Amino acid sequence: GKNDEFVIGFVGRLADFKRPELFIEIAAELVKKAPSYQFVMVGDGPKMNKCRDMIRSYGMNSKFQLLGFRRDVPDLLGSFDALIFTSVGEGFGIVIIEAMAMGVPVFAINEGAVPEIITHNENGILINTVDPEEIAQQMLETIENNTLIEKIKEQCVEHVHSHFSIEACVNKTQKIYEEILSNANG
Repeated sequence: GKNDEFVIGFVGRLADFKRPELFIEIAAELVKKAPSYQFVMVGDGPKMNKCRDMIRSYGMNSKFQLLGFRRDVPDLLGSFDALIFTSVGEGFGIVIIEAMAMGVPVFAINEGAVPEIITHNENGILINTVDPEEIAQQMLETIENNTLIEKIKEQCVEHVHSHFSIEACVNKTQKIYEEILSNANG
């Protein structure tokens, strides 16, 4: 984002279980407290019009970009200062890994597989509420804590490289093969 703007992103289908409305409600709370925030939503889906209407009714058209479906998600993630992951009961959020790999702090609702990926205030931020005002407050406190944000940016990249990199996957696969082979021979 431009120097004085802080860009917060949402990536996912605009569908019920992704809770895109919650993202917009959080945005509305953040804007009340800190007007320099900008929001980008990447994804398409049945809730696109509802999201558009909500943004308009909150008077936040100038704060939001709705980009629809995009194939260049990693590039877009690189332009975010933070990502909010609002999904409910979703399995593995690949976008969380993609964002972390780019050094983007992820604020994620503490459900599903999220706590298996994110350790709170280490490599990301876990949110234990769906109350938009409380989430906005937690985000502001985190974002304003430079030391914490810098730590998270470093650790999220390290975490992905050690757990989800091609090398790590190859090593795991290698170990599995070795176990299968040694069992077959033994």
